[in-house]
Amino acid sequence: MAGYWNKILDINLSSGEMREIAVPDDDYKAFVGGSGMGAKLLFERLDPALDPLAADSPLIITTGPLTGSTFPGSVTRYSVVGRSPLTGLFGESSNGGNFGVTLKRCGFDGMIIAGAASGPVLIEITENKCEIKDAADLWGKDTYAVQAEIASRAVAAGGKKPAVMCVGPAGENLVKFANIMNGDGNAAGRCGLGAVMGGKKLKAITASGNLKVAFADPEGMKATRARTSEKIKESVAVQSMSAFGTAGSVDLGSMVGDLPIKNWSQGTWDEGAEKINGPTMADTILTKTAACFGCPVGCKRVVKIDAGPNAMLEGAGPEYETVGMFGSMMLVPDLEHIAKCNEICNKLGIDTISCGGSIAFVMDAMEQGIITAEDTGGLEFKWGGAEQVKAVLPMIASREGFGDLLAEGSREIARRLGKGGDLLAEVKGLEAPMHDPRPYWGMGLNYAVGNRGACHVNTAQMFAEHGFAFYPELGLNDEMPQYETEGKAFANIQTQKLGALLNAFCTCHFPSIPFDEQDYLDMANTATGFGYTLDALMEAGDRIWLLKRGINNLLGATRADDYLPKKFLTPVEDGAAAGMVPDIDAMLADFYRLRDIDEQGRPSRATLEKIGLNKLADALKV
Repeated sequence: MAGYWNKILDINLSSGEMREIAVPDDDYKAFVGGSGMGAKLLFERLDPALDPLAADSPLIITTGPLTGSTFPGSVTRYSVVGRSPLTGLFGESSNGGNFGVTLKRCGFDGMIIAGAASGPVLIEITENKCEIKDAADLWGKDTYAVQAEIASRAVAAGGKKPAVMCVGPAGENLVKFANIMNGDGNAAGRCGLGAVMGGKKLKAITASGNLKVAFADPEGMKATRARTSEKIKESVAVQSMSAFGTAGSVDLGSMVGDLPIKNWSQGTWDEGAEKINGPTMADTILTKTAACFGCPVGCKRVVKIDAGPNAMLEGAGPEYETVGMFGSMMLVPDLEHIAKCNEICNKLGIDTISCGGSIAFVMDAMEQGIITAEDTGGLEFKWGGAEQVKAVLPMIASREGFGDLLAEGSREIARRLGKGGDLLAEVKGLEAPMHDPRPYWGMGLNYAVGNRGACHVNTAQMFAEHGFAFYPELGLNDEMPQYETEGKAFANIQTQKLGALLNAFCTCHFPSIPFDEQDYLDMANTATGFGYTLDALMEAGDRIWLLKRGINNLLGATRADDYLPKKFLTPVEDGAAAGMVPDIDAMLADFYRLRDIDEQGRPSRATLEKIGLNKLADALKV
């Protein structure tokens, strides 16, 4: 079928065996690709008794039907799926850069990696070929050095630079929130899947290919691309990202109460926010902008700091999430410090969200006397304490001293120390991103029932609730009142379907903000030729979401794992959301009723069979 090669690599690093698996059209029509297909492949190989870092726990890398197309935000993205070592549950992460499109140009839709090599290796993928090679000389190097070395060798051998995805020292040392890097500013950041890769002694995967996948309706694709590109040009939200990067959201977030401050305990920080926002970056350390391969938005920032304690060569600048985590969350109004922390994390292969959230939690607990210097090995973490934060990042990656405990993530820190749980800001063990659910109650429900934990990009809820996106065919054609519970369960279900599709398409959420249902339908059908109706396409999104939920149930998740932490149920005293907290119990009750979820948190057999997930119903024994 068009849009796919209908084959996936199956690689066992323990035995060195490699084979191609044929994927039938019916599977792609049902699960689309990306993390949807990744979830199906994980379900088929799921052994709940296995530790996420066990050799036989699979790491799955998948492209989508739009990867390699000309659709904005879809050209190059790919998904990484596996069991998260941070949460113990379903894990997925999306990445841009150039690896996804290059992998697809090798003639494969993705790969399943099981087993563990006896020593460091890399996987080299070329057109319809795959080899496992020794990588002992790359082990221990940071992600920038690894990619530079691989590129240098390829050019010296008379070839072109391959696309590379790799782990840094954090992945090698099984840091629970280790990421996977592609380029110097593109990360499959969340869920710690870099630790899964490192546990397999897999340092890097390279891809070099120029095959072109066929699409069903090239002329229809051109028309759809022209229409959606025009919407991007007219979107204020998207153009703001082009002008100031994602950090351009700092001012708006601060104004409406969306930007977390002082580990979610403060409502305003105007004097600090002004020093770390997108316009300030543009006026100070910005040298140019950049984009993922083929993307017209160009939201990425390139920065340089010439001198001082944060000096850095020209490279990837911090995104909004990193600015929030290492800035407002820690009360550090220093953009140069934030940029340097971003560079260190990227080189070491560390997710800035979970890392920053864990450090901010420790700061909060130390201020309140819950965690002491005795617990931290003598380290002092104080609000605004930039140098201590910077110094502890390599300790996390190497698991040195207190860095060894920080490497486990905030929930595990509190569990091992036996204190501080009320100060956590996580769901299912995944630290929350920089969007506060107290001013946007639907986001609270989204966090609580998120399949990978607290997450803002596994659904389309955030942009819909913020008033940037409307989906009239899904019943979401009006602005959502922020401080109301009514209708939020329905909205979450609809945006779960759409969000699952975006991650199955491997489409970036940013250029997609102004797109509507017809745009997505046309993108899917012109690429694949499946002839989806809108109902059938949304059913595919629903199937994917329910499968991920069911995988979590098989891994032990119940209704008890659908929660908001006390931090989010404690009002701030100032700012736009002062005195407000989401009524999570009321929204959960509506959600469970509409989703037909039983007392154990499982979808009903009727729901699963209606959507073709009979095997999941059998596995869940519902």
